[in-house]
Amino acid sequence: MASSRGSCINTSRRALEVRKLLHLSWRGILFALAKSPVFLAPLLAATILSQAAYGRVEWWLAISLSLGPMANMGAAGVVAYGTIGRKLQRHLRTATIFTLLIAMSLFVFALAVRFFNESWEEASYGLIALQCALICLQTTLSSRLKGLGKGAWASAVESSLYISLLFALLAVEIRLEFFSTYAFTLIFLGSILTTGLIRVTPLPDFSRWLRRNYRSFFDIGFRFMAGSALMGVFMAAPRVLLGIWSTPERVAEFSLAFRWLSVAILIHQFINTMFFRTVFGNIETRKREQLLTFSVSLVGLGAVAAAGFIKIAPQVHSNIPVPEDFGLLVPIGLGIIFWAVTACFEGCLHRLAASAKQTRSVALGCTTLLAISGVCAAIGLDAVYSIAYAWIIGLAAIIGSQYMSLRALGEHFPLLIFFLLISCAISIGSVLLSSF
Repeated sequence: MASSRGSCINTSRRALEVRKLLHLSWRGILFALAKSPVFLAPLLAATILSQAAYGRVEWWLAISLSLGPMANMGAAGVVAYGTIGRKLQRHLRTATIFTLLIAMSLFVFALAVRFFNESWEEASYGLIALQCALICLQTTLSSRLKGLGKGAWASAVESSLYISLLFALLAVEIRLEFFSTYAFTLIFLGSILTTGLIRVTPLPDFSRWLRRNYRSFFDIGFRFMAGSALMGVFMAAPRVLLGIWSTPERVAEFSLAFRWLSVAILIHQFINTMFFRTVFGNIETRKREQLLTFSVSLVGLGAVAAAGFIKIAPQVHSNIPVPEDFGLLVPIGLGIIFWAVTACFEGCLHRLAASAKQTRSVALGCTTLLAISGVCAAIGLDAVYSIAYAWIIGLAAIIGSQYMSLRALGEHFPLLIFFLLISCAISIGSVLLSSF
């Protein structure tokens, strides 16, 4: 009798494990499908568009990714942590309403710009405004879905901007005009995200939207906005600076290397999206460090694999768009690993309600990046390599500041820092070996 009961328990456990595995596999497949446009759209743009046009598109994306979080005033962060915690819950509705109002304003501005221009290609500021509106909507809606434990759907929403770009590029193959199709797709997806955000968040009547306590939300949201907006500026800065300092072709060269290697960051995003409540919930610091270190380790392996593929890709298929300057792979690959670490530390600081410390850390990184880039430009060094290494040093400054802030708050991550130092040693060794 006892053995029969034990057998039933074991069978039930196995069935539960199988269901969990199937559920995780399904979420992984959905995540991969949702994130594939982030990787495919820029590569397809590099293939279909001219190098100058591709450089323009990358420059527009960089500007939008910098301005979008600023326009949203940190609403995405308030929604994410307001959904999983009571402290910010009272600002949840106000943050959502503010996102909707800003998005609608940007859509109206974009249409006004188009009205005074002959085409969407000439109305570039209108396209940038549409991209900013979509970024506001997708970040807030994905934050809400992650907080509700629907990480797979959140990942699909996060890719809305690149889904729009991918659709417009595919439309070129059937001889539709790229810029007009891109604008239409941005507006169409924006309306879908607006509907989705209203459905997943219980909102008051429209007549009461303007009577919300926005001042209280701004006090909290500004802390999230300052850090996330500065981080968006920092990540987009290399492409923006190259667009100012150099040519669209050089922007395209850097962007292509960055796009290939940033495939590795999808591993971190998968873990952070699917297990957001687990990683940043109430678990021991050591357990959190192990999970984050595992995530960053996979990012490092992914960057190495992507670099290896770029090396052999021209031999496999000559039409695959890859960067011609393979020397960029080392600094950008190391930067991708640094990027994953900063994202881990950012989540830890937001969890501890230390958004101001995150903002100071990113401000230090931005200052470092701009200062080094300015010096390199003044003495006439190569633009692409100067900005790439300035970007890495800026990321190192952010990580150092974040780490010191977390230590002061009682959380230590020595294992993660050790892995980071190993990655730096391997990268420096690769540069030295390639010079002989």
